[in-house]
Amino acid sequence: MTMSSHFVDENWQLHSYCLDSIDMPERHTGVNIADHLKEIVDSYEIPAVIAVTHNDAANMNKAVEVLNYVHDTP
Repeated sequence: MTMSSHFVDENWQLHSYCLDSIDMPERHTGVNIADHLKEIVDSYEIPAVIAVTHNDAANMNKAVEVLNYVHDTP
């Protein structure tokens, strides 16, 4: 799993960073994914997650729900 960050700074310049790429040997449940995502966010001391882009798989939807991040379901 890879987590990246994209943001616009005060000068309207886009910044993109790969925060982490990890191997997930355990089951890819929503809860397990959420645990890993939270660890990454916490390790960078990210103050807010505004949106999450993912492949709309059920486990990813569950991870976003568990973390209580912004999520729109079609």
